[in-house]
Amino acid sequence: LLENRLSVNEILVVTFTEAATGELRDRIRSRLRQAGRAFSGEPTDDPFLSDLMKRHKSPERALGYLKAALETFDQAAIFTIHGFCRRALHENAFESGGLFDTELVAEQESLKREIVDDFWRMHFCSASLLFVNYAISNQINPDNLFSFSGNGAGQPYLKIIPRVKPPDSSAEEREFQEHFREIYRSWPSAGPEVEEILWDDEGLNRRKYAREKIPVWTQAMEDYLASGENNPVLFKGFEKFTAGEIAQSVRKGCAPPAHPFFELCQEHLEKQAALQRVFEARLLALKGDLFDYLKDELAKRKTEKNIQSFDDLLFHMHGALEKKGSEGLIGALRTKYKAALIDEFQDTDPVQYGIFRSIFGGRDSILFFIGDPKQAIYGFRGADIFAYMEASRDVRFRFTLGENWRSEPDLVAATNAIFAGAD
Repeated sequence: LLENRLSVNEILVVTFTEAATGELRDRIRSRLRQAGRAFSGEPTDDPFLSDLMKRHKSPERALGYLKAALETFDQAAIFTIHGFCRRALHENAFESGGLFDTELVAEQESLKREIVDDFWRMHFCSASLLFVNYAISNQINPDNLFSFSGNGAGQPYLKIIPRVKPPDSSAEEREFQEHFREIYRSWPSAGPEVEEILWDDEGLNRRKYAREKIPVWTQAMEDYLASGENNPVLFKGFEKFTAGEIAQSVRKGCAPPAHPFFELCQEHLEKQAALQRVFEARLLALKGDLFDYLKDELAKRKTEKNIQSFDDLLFHMHGALEKKGSEGLIGALRTKYKAALIDEFQDTDPVQYGIFRSIFGGRDSILFFIGDPKQAIYGFRGADIFAYMEASRDVRFRFTLGENWRSEPDLVAATNAIFAGAD
């Protein structure tokens, strides 16, 4: 206001919540009143105001600027980032390519859930029972897919690693099921013989093959075979029937007991491992496809309904500033706002940082980021530590508070005293 003779509506102040904008309005107005009293001749012990007065040779002129700012303070450009983007897009609809009458909705979770449910039906209702059972056994269901998608839908900077193509699992499924049927046919005659061998063989290490466990494993085999060929998950203890496990579980100098069923189970274990590998790759591919489908469908359905969310305001603003021919929009915003102060900058992400860098990133712009870097690690608030680090590399000057207002020495000492005895 005093150094560059800017009016209050030319200084953009952005923060991240409605509550914070209200607090900033009160604090800035209060600060202007304090400065006005100081330039009116009222004594002050505020070092900043004292220094400011020394640097202004004409206190009367400075007082006039401060009074004008207070009189027009209702025009002060203090917004949330969403409020700023909404206003900028609406006022510059032609330059930004935005729509005039789009309805802003606060909640899009129900629409996202509808899309995730559609994705589930598309990919799982027509899939084999074997694959569906594997997915469900790994907690893949519509609710968990919805949770998994998180807030990644529509994020222009989102990168999915690794991206894989869904493999064809039909050969592995067929071999697994054929082998299951072979075991199923063998068990009625082989079962009593196998149980007797595991119980009586003198060479088996009884720490690995405790006799009281053998009936439990035998019953588990009965239950597994009764579950049918579309059960892709082996029971805990299946390996006790395999030739490989038995060979590693005999006492020194003893030969492992042999039975064709042990070899059959060894092969089945390998078939199941191959099936699991191809199913895991298939699920991984589907998770990546989910983000693509969600991104495309969310944009499509919101266009059909003529609605947009708060996040869309940021995405549309970012897209408008990044696209070819954005000079008109950038020029209009730079003309309107000669300076920008971004509060709570530790809560930023690449989209938000990209918006302010595009508008105010020139060397002739006045742009301040205010934030606490230690808080930028809190991803649950939408913060992105890498966006903060990129911004810290881009800035020309850094200023640090001379006093830490976030802690008290006595409080720190008391906390240390409580935990001093803890190992």
